[in-house]
Amino acid sequence: MLDTIKDVSLGTIEKSTMVSNQYHQTKAEQIRQDANKKPQEHEVKQAVDELNNALSTMNVKRQFSVEKELNQVVVKIMDTAKDKVIRQIPSEEAINLAKNIKEMVGLLFDSKM
Repeated sequence: MLDTIKDVSLGTIEKSTMVSNQYHQTKAEQIRQDANKKPQEHEVKQAVDELNNALSTMNVKRQFSVEKELNQVVVKIMDTAKDKVIRQIPSEEAINLAKNIKEMVGLLFDSKM
């Protein structure tokens, strides 16, 4: 009788462990797929607009935009009185450098083909 109870208990534990492992594997795969999924342009624009609206209520002028050529978010911190850029992340120099590198890489691959 004790052996029967032990076998049933072990079988139940094994089944619950298998179900738990399958759940975690499925969840991990879903997270990996979500991480690899790129947001659509309209989703990024909507998020940027919402962020700009939320920050405008704080009397702090920060401007979020998307550099289309590089598909990168640009943040500008503005002087509210003068409407002048105090700081930009990434800087204009960094954006121009990234564009130049992208262009050079394109030329390299185009010339080899």
